[in-house]
Amino acid sequence: ASFREHLLAMDAPPSAGGLLERFFTVVEQGQHSRLMAWALLTGRAEHMPLVRAQGLRLLADALEFQSGRVAQAQGTPPPSRDTVDMTLLVALCASQWFLLARQVLLPVMGRPADAASDARFREVLGGMLQGALGMKPPGEG
Repeated sequence: ASFREHLLAMDAPPSAGGLLERFFTVVEQGQHSRLMAWALLTGRAEHMPLVRAQGLRLLADALEFQSGRVAQAQGTPPPSRDTVDMTLLVALCASQWFLLARQVLLPVMGRPADAASDARFREVLGGMLQGALGMKPPGEG
């Protein structure tokens, strides 16, 4: 809910990287990523607030609104709701897995599990998500 409220309250449309940074902050508070994984793996997902309150639908509504603002500012057609929904799912799945496994995966790749690697992950995923939504990267007009 706080992530959705933040997204809707923004005066300027956010970058995908900025949204991912905010998402990481919210999810890491109170070990939400581990609790979500536990709920999913034990068949208790229906008890998660995100599920009970249809939080993903509401979050997709907010993302659709902001991506429409970006498209309008860039003079491009807004992404379809299907594209918004699937992009949100990709973002959530990739972010969730990264948050759970980064302490193992990054060192195996010869990279440190640190804030710089987290930022680089958000940057790369953010670029992919912006592309999926048909948005130009910041600075390209």
